[in-house]
Amino acid sequence: LKVAFSRLELESRSNFLCGYVLQVCPSPHLQRVSPVTYIEALFQDVPPTVEPVPTGRSTYKVLQINDPHIDTEYTPGSVEFCTGSVMCCRQDSKAAQGTNPGSAGYWGSHSSGYCDFPLQTFREFIRFARETIKPDYLMWLGDNEHLEIDAVTQQYNFDITKLIADELRQGLPNTDIQFSVGNHEHFPVDNLDLTKLNQAREKQDWFFKDFTTAYKSLLSEEEMRFFRDRGYYSSYNKKFNMRFINLLSAPFDTYNFYMMVHEFDSNGMMRWMWETLREAEKKGEFVFITIHIPPGGDGTYQLFDELFDATCERRSEEHTSE
Repeated sequence: LKVAFSRLELESRSNFLCGYVLQVCPSPHLQRVSPVTYIEALFQDVPPTVEPVPTGRSTYKVLQINDPHIDTEYTPGSVEFCTGSVMCCRQDSKAAQGTNPGSAGYWGSHSSGYCDFPLQTFREFIRFARETIKPDYLMWLGDNEHLEIDAVTQQYNFDITKLIADELRQGLPNTDIQFSVGNHEHFPVDNLDLTKLNQAREKQDWFFKDFTTAYKSLLSEEEMRFFRDRGYYSSYNKKFNMRFINLLSAPFDTYNFYMMVHEFDSNGMMRWMWETLREAEKKGEFVFITIHIPPGGDGTYQLFDELFDATCERRSEEHTSE
């Protein structure tokens, strides 16, 4: 938050609190965006409703996974209910005096909130998905790291994300894998400075320059170039005539303090989504939209919620949102 404040040009902090937080004072530095103009534009060229005609095609299976929060330090047989640490079920976990320490199972722990997910269970899940579920699509919506947030590093974020991406690709070779980046993949958690998009690639920060390459095994070269520049991307599956629009939560994450100093749609994602949907409509493509933080709750800004809802209503016959 201190970094965000330092980048904002304000006459005084009192003006910021009055104009931005309390929303009762005018400010030359702050201009509120009304969704009305954008929503009216969205509904200007709504095509006539066409009743769907059965195609005779077979159905397809969609498998969604999110928030695996894998802990590579998870140790079977270790203390489940520990003290002195955020995460338990690790080799160095210590039991509180006079309490039942429990014992971490091989596949996981029943101590909800104390232990994260072991890697061996995730690998078993992939095997089960491949042999039993046999999904046509897999939607991976992020939040890959363990929940001891103050101990997570950039390197761990990259390593665990690349590990999951590579395990999914190798374990599900016949599945179309799509993904959206979770808020825990940013460093620090939730925070991403989108002004970096306006700089040359070599000057961009860790997220765009380095972290995005963790997903390389899941993307074509063209998709990788686009994703590395933006943090979001689109993909097309010809077999099912399906367009995937995989969004980035950061521009509308209420805990991304950098958004206090940015203009609306500062990374162009909303406009890109509308343009991509318009092209999909012209081509008769079906659409899936994926995003990690679901719109409509405390995790996203109200402006985004209203525009996203309008987008879904405008194009409700052609897409499904996740």
